[in-house]
Amino acid sequence: IKFIERSRIERKVDLAGEKAQRDEEERMRRRKFIEEQKRKEKTEKAEHEREKELKSYADLQHLEKTSNVGVTKTGSIEECREIEEDFM
Repeated sequence: IKFIERSRIERKVDLAGEKAQRDEEERMRRRKFIEEQKRKEKTEKAEHEREKELKSYADLQHLEKTSNVGVTKTGSIEECREIEEDFM
């Protein structure tokens, strides 16, 4: 029994301090998680907007009226065949 009493180590426990430290660490973890989630959502939204813009026909509207201007001179079938042959 005396050996146990001599080898016993009593340490002072600061429960309030440990709880405050643990709570602060938990808040930091949550904050990092939320920031990461917001950043991820922002990049996904930007990617979605870019894909939506690429899929839209807004970029092609200015080409609609000018793409065939000046291609044919006479509008004959022979000229169309020549253009087709050049294309292939």
